[in-house]
Amino acid sequence: MTAPKGGLLLALALLGCGLVAAASQWTAVLVQPASWSETDYQLHWAAGRALALGLDPYDAAAVEPIGVTTGRPMTPFCAATPLFVAGFAWLGERPFADGYHLLLGVNVVLLCLSVALLAAALRRAGAPAAAALGASLALVLLDDGTWMALWFNQLNFVTLAAMTGALWAGCSGRPRAEGVLLAVAAWAKLSPVLVIVFAALAGRWRTVRAALAAGAALLALSVAVAGWEAHASWLAMVQRELGFAAERPAGLFNNSLHAWNLAPNGVLSRAAQVAGWPRGVVLLGAALAALAAVGTAAFSLRRGTTRPEEPRTVFAVHALGVSAGFLASSTTWVPHLSLAAVPLAFVVLAAWKAPGRALLVRAAGAAAAVLLFLPLGTFDASDDQRVDVLAKLDGCILLLVAVVAATRMPPPRAEDGGLEARGG
Repeated sequence: MTAPKGGLLLALALLGCGLVAAASQWTAVLVQPASWSETDYQLHWAAGRALALGLDPYDAAAVEPIGVTTGRPMTPFCAATPLFVAGFAWLGERPFADGYHLLLGVNVVLLCLSVALLAAALRRAGAPAAAALGASLALVLLDDGTWMALWFNQLNFVTLAAMTGALWAGCSGRPRAEGVLLAVAAWAKLSPVLVIVFAALAGRWRTVRAALAAGAALLALSVAVAGWEAHASWLAMVQRELGFAAERPAGLFNNSLHAWNLAPNGVLSRAAQVAGWPRGVVLLGAALAALAAVGTAAFSLRRGTTRPEEPRTVFAVHALGVSAGFLASSTTWVPHLSLAAVPLAFVVLAAWKAPGRALLVRAAGAAAAVLLFLPLGTFDASDDQRVDVLAKLDGCILLLVAVVAATRMPPPRAEDGGLEARGG
């Protein structure tokens, strides 16, 4: 890409991001303090206060009396690991609104850092500076899920910053730093573990060893600050709340049945509830979807990459891990889709200078971006927004198709400004 084209892309990205931010319903409610009690920050704040008081942060009976003080009649369960719940306990020493403001400031910094790190990774992989920054801005900030995540004000941007930082570190020849950051991401959200698994499949063993060592160190720190009891309760919660086709008593929050859970598990669970299917059908269907996504990604990684330390392989590992994770997870929420910036960046890099046979990559990637980025309610104004949720599931499938196809393509030549042009 020439410098003028890169500058134009940057200008268009800035304009588009400004328009999306101004039009998003999530930036509108962000400045309404009355809405904050409905955010994920509220349930993390309540769990943190419970931990600080010596109670079980994963016990609804302990958390709900604390959560109700914010004006929310029912506080959903907290899925954060004990290490991060301990961080929310520190935030909870402040009044609820003050803690929300403080964490919001941290998340804005992490969001800006994520954009910069993704741009730096694109730069290391061969993109010109202006084009890399423009693409990074567009891929992160045109996504309405990013703005939803900002309002929810929880740990999504810890994961995004750690993931983009790991991607940059890997592309820069720093596999140990990459592994450490992947461990941080996995402690903030479980699905990045899949990236570590794919790093092993690609033979990136320095990254894997660093991730395991950092993960063990974070476990020791977590036990030190939160205690063994909290970890045992967290493991029980994961099995109870985050499994496929989760079964919960009526009136309690159910991940699998929530209308906004766009993972195959969520779609199948809700269909089974309407049609009266046995639970085993949902378990089998969700497991097969997860195996198909992970198996397809793993096969393409083994066949499509040969040199473990080159930027193209690093990008493929991260892109496949994220895109397969959307389909393999028991729960994928719209805020999680901000992580789609990583696989979409790989698609952009692979298809930009590629020959005509990259049509599938371009078409699938563009369709995925549109479906994933559009706000909920674009196609369906009903309460459950079923059409939009199904469209986003289709977007996740198209994203995996685009990434797999990009992985199987031969790398662009260095003289064409492709992936091998820089940062080798």
